[in-house]
Amino acid sequence: MRPFDRFVLKRLFVQVGGIIAIAVILAVFLFSYNATYNTVVTLDRQADERWAGITHDLVERYRGIPALAAFLGPSLGPDTPALDQVSADLSRWNAALRDGGIGRLDPETANLEASLGHLDRVLERHPDVLFTLEVLRFREGLDRSGAVIEDDRAAYNEAVRRYNEAIGSFPATLWSGNWGFLPRDFFTAELRERDAAPLPKA
Repeated sequence: MRPFDRFVLKRLFVQVGGIIAIAVILAVFLFSYNATYNTVVTLDRQADERWAGITHDLVERYRGIPALAAFLGPSLGPDTPALDQVSADLSRWNAALRDGGIGRLDPETANLEASLGHLDRVLERHPDVLFTLEVLRFREGLDRSGAVIEDDRAAYNEAVRRYNEAIGSFPATLWSGNWGFLPRDFFTAELRERDAAPLPKA
């Protein structure tokens, strides 16, 4: 074989090798891109599911407030503004729930819980209504739901932590913004805490 032919053959091998290398790099990139996207989507969906659990349990927690307000209305006298504040905060909370974003619902939850805590202290001054079955059941429901929501909060915040870490890590950080995945907020509103009042014996 003439030297020229060996040179042509060598150049051909180099070109083929280059094409193969490019194909391998492209395949690795596409695999990484697809795997990263699927991971972020999965983590985002898990956070959504956890958030849906929290909102469901919060709705159940506050469901009894209108009936409680109707029951207590005639009984609190000069302390009625505490009950009015709870009703007003519930209205704002429902508006935040319809908005759908944690950015609004988190602070409104904190406000409503603070109002419920204040109403709780007011009720301590009204033993005539404090130990009625309606009030005791409502307070017991708050305590029971509070434990459930705290578990929900831990699960949701852990899902958000994993999601935020995923979109902030390489290589997802290169593409997550273009995919529409943005950092998510944690659920931080503190629920009112109180020792459960016992139900009266039948």
